[in-house]
Amino acid sequence: MKKSLRKGYFHLELNHEYGADTIGAEAAEVELKEGVAIFRAKLKPASENQILDAVHSKDQSFKNVEYFSFIDEHIRKGISSFVKINKAKIKSWRIEIDYEKKYDFSCEIQPMNPDGVLFYVVSS
Repeated sequence: MKKSLRKGYFHLELNHEYGADTIGAEAAEVELKEGVAIFRAKLKPASENQILDAVHSKDQSFKNVEYFSFIDEHIRKGISSFVKINKAKIKSWRIEIDYEKKYDFSCEIQPMNPDGVLFYVVSS
């Protein structure tokens, strides 16, 4: 079961030990697959600085990222609705970032005020 959360543009923040990089993203969706809720987004850097940040993270396979976050009321409401409908079926969360290829992480999800969500990367 897939649910589109936002086809258009939003900002995804990649938080790491030394700070955070804000990079444009699009095509946010969430899917429930065999008990795993998967949040997906495609990075779409909109400036030279965002491109440099995205390339730097990609060069490290995004392993430097401790958590992903964003503030978008529309996406958060969509995730909230998805969780309410599927709460009993969701056993774990993953986040999938698409930037020239797909990067996949186990994560824990947490709401963030006012209208954001945090995806904490769980070390393997």
